[in-house]
Amino acid sequence: MRLHRTPFHCDVYGSFSWSANIIGKKRWRLYPPGKEDLFPKLHGSFKYDYENPGEIDKDFIEIIQECGEIIYVPSGWHHVVWNLEDTISINHNWFNGTNICFIWRSLVNALHEVEQEICELNLESAVFINTCQKILLANHGMDYVSFVNVLKTIFKHRSNDVESRSLCQNHIEFDKKCIKHVFQAHIVRENSVKDLTEQNESFKIELQELKNALDCI
Repeated sequence: MRLHRTPFHCDVYGSFSWSANIIGKKRWRLYPPGKEDLFPKLHGSFKYDYENPGEIDKDFIEIIQECGEIIYVPSGWHHVVWNLEDTISINHNWFNGTNICFIWRSLVNALHEVEQEICELNLESAVFINTCQKILLANHGMDYVSFVNVLKTIFKHRSNDVESRSLCQNHIEFDKKCIKHVFQAHIVRENSVKDLTEQNESFKIELQELKNALDCI
């Protein structure tokens, strides 16, 4: 399948990404976080066919990516990409301790969008909360339960890394502290987390297990 242009978008979960051109040439326009608010949405999503995003506001970066070059895209930067000729590229998305709080905030914002979309259904509270999580998982690729599971898994791996010495101690401690920070400063203070904890016993257990692990730090 040959694609001329990718839509105006931010990478999945608000993650970092890199894109390496194996052959061909691309034109990129990248917009700092917040600039996407200048562009109208259709049914909650940005229009696919922005041929020239950036004409509304000139605060963007434009790059021509040649064969053999790699572009790094920070979290939260919306972008649109044109293939200027037949192109093959390799792309990778990831997140880590340095942008975990941004990943969480993107998840919370995605939930708020879901809540707004179905608020007129007047569902009973427990049904509404759990339905929003199911839609969040389907649309965003992650819900609150899976996010907490990711944190638990990484924390467990980092604890094992201490014994195996597969990572340096500073790396291990940094990741653990980042997980603890996003849990204490963001997750447990979010009203939507409190609501889900009251309605979803399995999420309550997952949250408590993570808390117990973090209390050991």
